[in-house]
Amino acid sequence: MEKRGTDFKKFTQEVFAEGDVTSAEIDELTVRVEDFCRIHTTLRRVVSMTTIFHVNGVEVSRREFRPEEYR
Repeated sequence: MEKRGTDFKKFTQEVFAEGDVTSAEIDELTVRVEDFCRIHTTLRRVVSMTTIFHVNGVEVSRREFRPEEYR
């Protein structure tokens, strides 16, 4: 049988922004970034995914998903 899928174990995307933003806005933006990312929406069911959001050079949000969370 032909192997399908990926050998990737983990995928991390980082977003860098500047400005003033609330934590609620960061949460909303992080979800929107993940939904917009074709790699994230395609592979999140088979590899661990991490989204890191930086504002003004400081990490303000980190979301991690594992494939078992989608089963």
